[in-house]
Formats: sequence, C-alpha cells, structure tokens
Amino acid sequence: MKDKNQNLNDLFRSAIILPNIYKNIADSFNQISATILETQKAVFNMANYLDNFNKAIQAMVPDISKIIDFAESIKKLREIEKRALIESGWFICPSLDPVPYHYIRNAVIQYDKGRKGSVTVFMKSLYGDKDWEYLDKVVNGWSTNKFFTKQRVKIIKDALHAHKNGQYTLSIPALLPIIEGICGDFCKTQNIHVNDSASSQKAKNAMQKLKTDGKEYVSELVLEFIENQLYINTGNLRALRNKRFLNRHGILHGSYSGYADCARSLRCFLLLDVLTLL
Repeated sequence: MKDKNQNLNDLFRSAIILPNIYKNIADSFNQISATILETQKAVFNMANYLDNFNKAIQAMVPDISKIIDFAESIKKLREIEKRALIESGWFICPSLDPVPYHYIRNAVIQYDKGRKGSVTVFMKSLYGDKDWEYLDKVVNGWSTNKFFTKQRVKIIKDALHAHKNGQYTLSIPALLPIIEGICGDFCKTQNIHVNDSASSQKAKNAMQKLKTDGKEYVSELVLEFIENQLYINTGNLRALRNKRFLNRHGILHGSYSGYADCARSLRCFLLLDVLTLL
C-alpha cells in the first residue's frame, strides 16, 4: 500500500514539473529563434551597408579621378615653372609668397609657349610697378633680421636708391659683397668652417640649411642659380656669351663690364630676400 501511495505521489509531482520543463524548453526555443532573427537582421543590414558603401565608392570614382588629374596638372605646371625659372635666371623668394599664384603661372605658361622674356617682364613689373614701390616695401622689412646689420642695411638702402635711378653700375657691386657677407656670418653661427675666399661654398651651405628647414624648392632653385650663374668661372662666362648672367667673379674682379642692367640688379635684391629665411 505504501509503494502504491509513493507511486501516486511521484505521478502527481511529475504532472506538476513537466509543464515547467516544457515551458523552459519553449522559452529556450523562443530565445534561439529571436537570436536567429536578430542575426538575420544584422546580416541583412550589413548587406545593405556594403551595397550602399559600394554605391558611394562608385559615385566617388569620378571625383577621385578629377583629384588625380588635378594633382598631375599641378605637378606638370611645377615642372614647367622650375624649368622656366632656371633657364631665365630667376628663383623663388619670400616676397613672392603674397603674390597671387596665377600671376606667376601666366608668366610661366607664356615662357613655355616660347615667349622667353615673360618671366623677366613679370619680375620687373611686380617689383618695379609704381616706382619700385613693392621692392621698397620688401627691403624695408629686412632690418629686423639678425644678419641684416645697420651697416648692411645702410648699403642696401643706398643700392636701392641707385637701382631706382637706373644706376645699376652702383647697385650691383654694392649688393654682391653683402650677399657673401651674410652667407659667411651664417656659416660662423653654424660653426661651419669655410675659407674666406670660398664664396660659393658659403652660399651652398646656406642653401643646404634652407633645404633642411623644409624650403627645398627655394633652395634647389637658388642653388641652381649659384652653381650655374653667380659663381661660375669667368672663363666659362665669356665662352657662354650669355648677357643675362649675374656673375660675382667677373663683376667684382673687373673682367666683366657688361653687367649693368635692371634684371641683374633686381636679382641681387631677391637673393638677399632669400637670405632672410636663414
């Protein structure tokens, strides 16, 4: 009788527990179904995202192509500009920074088309417009530079006066030693030992400093000018018969008397302008 009662109790207990077990199983299945549904939604959303991303990339391709084409055109123009400046004996200096680039670009494009005097005309008109007003402003800004001492500024101002009056026989010989003196002082401040007579090496050291300071384009153009014009051997200068050259040795040693023109004088001022970067 006792065993029979025990069996009945177990049966009743099972009848109570089984619904709970089935409920837990059902809840687990519901959770699994919900997880699968969320996963499906996530996959669907990811597919939409990737589809939209691809569409965005495809829409951007023409713009990217335009950017690449623009960058290539800028690179090509810079190469033309570099060649035009080197061949015409000019270079980039700080006082050109505020000038709208399309002015320089137009002169360079004209040069590339065969108008070889366009860069020189641009430089002379820029600094010489209104009685050399811009050149005057540029020169007056140098007095705060440590290498432009009071004595040097006095000589430079006298040279500017001579330049404005077309007395290039005075301005050019006055400015060339100032350029060398500043380069020499710079080497001393950097503890760079250079022989006093090694003018070109002093200038090259100064340009190397500009390159180190991130002015690579400026230093490259000026170095080209130094090596192929300013400090070339006077024998080579006579052989080249190039009337555009500004040659330190030929002028200061008295062996080259055909130097007195506006362009050479202006180049002296612009070289000094470059040295304000030291």
